[in-house]
Amino acid sequence: MTEISIAYWTTTGNTQEMAEEIAEGAKAAGASVWIDFIDELDEEQIQKSDVIALGCPAMGEESLDGFFQKYYTRLKPLLKGKKVLLFGSWGWGNGAYLETWKQDAEAAGMNALATLGLKKKPDEEGKSACRRQGEALAAA
Repeated sequence: MTEISIAYWTTTGNTQEMAEEIAEGAKAAGASVWIDFIDELDEEQIQKSDVIALGCPAMGEESLDGFFQKYYTRLKPLLKGKKVLLFGSWGWGNGAYLETWKQDAEAAGMNALATLGLKKKPDEEGKSACRRQGEALAAA
């Protein structure tokens, strides 16, 4: 059984909603899922996880939220060699921060499986995309 940890930060609830839909898809595909805020992800949880999904909304000029960034920077060395999904939402711009984030994750030695971005609140199509991504993580 694949062990998946989903750690995220949210300011409006949109990224949390994405995390919950990813979790539902992964559970439906038979994975064991842990889900919580980024500040609850620790070394023990990382070690026992096959896949880590990290979620953060875009802030300002398409950058990671400062609260999330603080924990991500601290956890980055522990994520080396891990399969990761990077996901989040934004209210303006085009989600370019996800590509920058992916490049950073890969430079830190993570295996970035995919990125998933949605503009604003997930609609039914967005929720479905999140569930499909959760199913894919269960098979990773």
